[in-house]
Amino acid sequence: MAGTCRPRTPCALKWCTFPTAAASRASRVTKCSARPAANGCSVNKSALRGNTMAHVRASLKRKLSRIHKREERVSMEKWERHTSRYFRYDAALRIFGAGKLHDEINAVTGLVPTMLRLAGQPRYPRSERLNKHDLWLLSSPLDRSLPLDDHVDWLLETLTPHADFLRGVIAQADSADLCLGCLSEVPYPMIATGKSTTELIKRFDLKLMFNFTCV
Repeated sequence: MAGTCRPRTPCALKWCTFPTAAASRASRVTKCSARPAANGCSVNKSALRGNTMAHVRASLKRKLSRIHKREERVSMEKWERHTSRYFRYDAALRIFGAGKLHDEINAVTGLVPTMLRLAGQPRYPRSERLNKHDLWLLSSPLDRSLPLDDHVDWLLETLTPHADFLRGVIAQADSADLCLGCLSEVPYPMIATGKSTTELIKRFDLKLMFNFTCV
């Protein structure tokens, strides 16, 4: 369909015609249909659909690969949480407020304490901070990468031969406890202990203390 316009100046033709937008589009489509190979106007729908599906399959494969790698990483992290990288354990017997008995403890049991402190003395060499309490501490010497129960078992086996004497010392002390330590890269660690912990606490009338450190 053609549009019409009235010329403002006289001419040989009273009316002149010009193609409309619809006519122009139709003309272009006709030309493209006549020369498909020359100007690339022809579209292969099957090829386009195949390319799209290939792109979707490739994208899906990449996504599934990322999910699989993430699952493997999480599984490995769960396994590593039970190795030395994530957990280091220790266990110690601590007796507070029995400074006058330190020499007697060492002589009777033959045990060499891991740490000795007397109230009023510097906490560390050249330190201005003073100890507030006497402390006799015996810590497990086992490798800290071992399970926590191994450290508690060592304490139980080492202290049991001197149970009667140590109970008398603990009765005179201000307080005594079994301190379980955990050094971990996990911000919220969960640990479990066996029957040795309960037996040690009952046998020596100890409190149970925990020392968690996240690095």
